[in-house]
Amino acid sequence: MKTWEQTFQKRYQKLGINFQQKENVYTWYHEKANKTMTMKAEKKCGMLFVEMENTKENVAFSKEFLNLFKKWKKITLKWIHIKAKELKAKTICLTTEKYIQPFRSYSILEEFKSVRYKDVLLPKNLEKKWESTLGYNTLYKELEKGYIHKVIKMGAFIKKIIEKKGNLTTKVLERMKLNEKGFFIEFYHCGSIEEITIEYINEQFILSYGKKDHKKISIEKVEEGIKEMLSKIETKMKVKNLLIKPRYHFERFMNESSCVPFNARKDIYDCLLEKYSEEELEEELVIHYEKWKEKSSNRNWHQNVSIANVMGVYVILDENHNFIYATMDKENAIRRLKKEAVTRLEQEIQNEISNIE
Repeated sequence: MKTWEQTFQKRYQKLGINFQQKENVYTWYHEKANKTMTMKAEKKCGMLFVEMENTKENVAFSKEFLNLFKKWKKITLKWIHIKAKELKAKTICLTTEKYIQPFRSYSILEEFKSVRYKDVLLPKNLEKKWESTLGYNTLYKELEKGYIHKVIKMGAFIKKIIEKKGNLTTKVLERMKLNEKGFFIEFYHCGSIEEITIEYINEQFILSYGKKDHKKISIEKVEEGIKEMLSKIETKMKVKNLLIKPRYHFERFMNESSCVPFNARKDIYDCLLEKYSEEELEEELVIHYEKWKEKSSNRNWHQNVSIANVMGVYVILDENHNFIYATMDKENAIRRLKKEAVTRLEQEIQNEISNIE
């Protein structure tokens, strides 16, 4: 343990707190309260991430021990700050071990908002859909002004390059992941979901990808490096895509379509292949995704049976959202809808008659 850490250990001891460290995990134990607080502290992408236990039950110094908690917090904030400087971190991020829904759960982060740690606000010029996972359960304090926005903008820059160098169906997934495990960008290309990592080494951003060779790309050669990366993915997926055609965009469309149950997907897909090839279907969903998504959400009801148009496939469901029938032929769909509606009407009449005494 370093000299400065020993100094802090003595300060904790005066409060009756035992402070221990094992690798990047730090533990504070208060014997009288019989409570423990654990934190993980690790530098990633130029930032020190401090992950704290979150639930009220696990908070070592809850409001029952408010005075003690305030003293512990004051010492610990100084400890975090010195730790960040020792690691040459540009920013300190306080986060919790799990996602906390806003306004619904207690978060220990609320205890730190009054000490110059603040919520992450994304740069105004970023696209609405391009968000960071830093949003809801992270507070930050910059040691180098503007660094956190610099990182997020770098992510947006990499996103544009991947989309530029990829093909029509290449898609960067909605969120970049910036957390205590690092800075990741997930993207889909040629039937495979891949991940690229952004690191900050020797005052410069470095990209890396690949689980085995972990190829590194300097920012100066980012376009060339990403083009090479995409080419490797295409080579890797070539044989698999001949055997099983990619359907990422179709599955995404099905997942986000409010009127399609899971067991209807195969019938819908088979119907769509009457009109499109597998490749054309994926491209169609990239080009006109929002149009088809909006259109498929409209369901028309007749006698507890609904019909919806899913990319030209007429899908019939019952009142419990169970799949009944799918066809590209509108006349067939109308006939089947009438049959289902009449059957239910007859059953309803029969039930009413049988209840007459």
